[in-house]
Amino acid sequence: MTVQEFAENHRLNCRLDGCGDRIIPGRYGHIGDGYNDGKLGMFLSFQTIRKYNAVRGKLLAAGFVSRQNADTEGVLIFDAENREQARFAQRAAGIKTKRVYTPEQLAKMTERLKKQA
Repeated sequence: MTVQEFAENHRLNCRLDGCGDRIIPGRYGHIGDGYNDGKLGMFLSFQTIRKYNAVRGKLLAAGFVSRQNADTEGVLIFDAENREQARFAQRAAGIKTKRVYTPEQLAKMTERLKKQA
């Protein structure tokens, strides 16, 4: 599974980074391509060692594989097909899902914008 497919399946925003690679950006890191067998990589970076180690420990317990590890950042590999690991990855990296609006909500927002103009 590619990052683009993963983003579409989980209602996430996907964009290009500085190198031209597709990533799913988040508050504490990002999810990116580059691993075989349907695996995706997740880069994490926190301000403190304690926070990073706490999150990393939970991810390792959930079946993630540590690829690189430093004091406050690292790369972990996860199975993109596994729903539980996908949810953990999204939460750990601070990635928000796109909102899905109902037709009624869209109509109200459009009406509000017309009143403002």
